[in-house]
Amino acid sequence: MQNLTYTGCHWRFILLILVGLLVLVSATACGRGGVVVIDFSTKESIDNAVNKGWLPDWLPRNVEDMRGAQETFDSNFIWISLKVDSEIRSIIQSSCDDRALTSIDLPSTSFMERFPEGVVEEFRRVSAGAMTYYACPNTRRNFFVAVDDAESAAYLWAD
Repeated sequence: MQNLTYTGCHWRFILLILVGLLVLVSATACGRGGVVVIDFSTKESIDNAVNKGWLPDWLPRNVEDMRGAQETFDSNFIWISLKVDSEIRSIIQSSCDDRALTSIDLPSTSFMERFPEGVVEEFRRVSAGAMTYYACPNTRRNFFVAVDDAESAAYLWAD
């Protein structure tokens, strides 16, 4: 009898551990889980991102200070930020169409809270307005761009 009681406690302990792991995995998936930071430190990494459709093909390969994050869990949404100089601003203007803020599709704030804090802050600036917004057709995805002249920055996103 004692052996059965011990075995029962053993299984309860294992079950408790499994439930705990399930809760941990679920909390990660609902939080910032499924978001990866994308490396753009080399020309090869930028070429790779263009080939995968993570960056628009019209973006120059020599862009500096570019960061990105992608939600891979359920939407494949991507967010890119970069510094803008006159050359990049000109390329954006020639490759994209100006749009009014009301025609730009922004994800929900709750969705964006999955991303790293720096991305969330950038998103808040973009959704607050006071930027020039563009819709940019691409061969694989349609990108949207917000150019912040005050910060010399651009934010690209595609879903």
